[in-house]
Amino acid sequence: MPSSAPLSPPVQQYVHVPRTDTLLNRCQTTMSNPAEVAKTRLQLQGELMRNGYQRVYSNAFDAIGKTFRAEGVRGIQRGLTAAYAYSVCLPPCCSTTC
Repeated sequence: MPSSAPLSPPVQQYVHVPRTDTLLNRCQTTMSNPAEVAKTRLQLQGELMRNGYQRVYSNAFDAIGKTFRAEGVRGIQRGLTAAYAYSVCLPPCCSTTC
């Protein structure tokens, strides 16, 4: 006679795979870092314009483009090591998988 107990969910829901989480976290950080660089440059530009400096960037896309042309990939990925360190320090409950 079959049991009337409900079937348990798949084991995969309970298995935490830290290597996969880490790899996805690194990919996410790497892909979003150029936007962070552009945001930082635009914020600094706003501060410098108060002191009489000229506007260099008109928007985030312009900041990314000019940075890439002037400094290359290293320029648009500036601060990536710090971003990686910050992402490692975030608690697991802050990830989108919760």
